[in-house]
Amino acid sequence: MYFPASASGASFGSPASAGTTAAARFFTSDHEHVLAYGMPEFRFGGTEKSFAMYSNPDNDPRGDWRVSDLTVSVRHDDKRAGNAYYPIQDPETGVWYPCNPNAVWRYASRSRLRPGQRTKTATMEEFIEQGKVLFPRGQRVQIWNSMEELLVAIDAGVNIASNTLACFSARLGLLPRLDRLAPATRQPAHPDERST
Repeated sequence: MYFPASASGASFGSPASAGTTAAARFFTSDHEHVLAYGMPEFRFGGTEKSFAMYSNPDNDPRGDWRVSDLTVSVRHDDKRAGNAYYPIQDPETGVWYPCNPNAVWRYASRSRLRPGQRTKTATMEEFIEQGKVLFPRGQRVQIWNSMEELLVAIDAGVNIASNTLACFSARLGLLPRLDRLAPATRQPAHPDERST
């Protein structure tokens, strides 16, 4: 049924499950249409967006922001991981941060794009260059070249505290999950700033 005198608006979009792969050329045939009806006094319920979680502790000229997760819950061997499983380097300290095998980076690396391949957002390197990636500060890097060395250090009482980036030698292929020590991203208070 259609009631033209009470039409309030319409919305159009695609569901999150819609195909947006490069093979589909960023086009999907799956769409959702929502028509809203209401009399003149009708108001949608809800609450006004709160910006209480945003602040600007470093006086960033781009405005208020908050810390947000830089990873997505996709395993490195999942085809959805695409170009998002790689290490990143803090340009100020030179420290490399491995990607969590169980949660890859949110953004693709420009070094892993195929010729002519596009991304919907900036690459990780661009976000790092723009100062939008927050790397941990005040950490001590400790490297153990074997599991035996690590166990000896633990038995000797070496403090593996939250300000310590504990790593195994890369040649062992053992990287512990250290979510609380991983880099994060600045999420702007206003959505239109996300793509810049």
